[in-house]
Amino acid sequence: MFERNSMRAGLSISMVNKDKEGAIHAITETIEEVGEPLRKYISSKDNFNEFLNISYPSGDKADADKILFDVLIDSERIVSIKNNDTEDISIRLRYT
Repeated sequence: MFERNSMRAGLSISMVNKDKEGAIHAITETIEEVGEPLRKYISSKDNFNEFLNISYPSGDKADADKILFDVLIDSERIVSIKNNDTEDISIRLRYT
């Protein structure tokens, strides 16, 4: 319970801008496990639209009702990126 409340408080403090992009930046500052790899991933790209406004099927039928996520960060959304040090940033984020 303490950990959940700490995360909630950290996200609230970090969200200067109350928009989708602000939420992603707040996650990078608050959640240690994904913070550093997500920061590197975001800083190596022009945008991170692959995480925003994601439509996802809610059932077995492909054309059935879909759930719209404002922000969805998962391994299927991560685009492959390599930096100058040949470290694949996307692989590091995918397996964090």
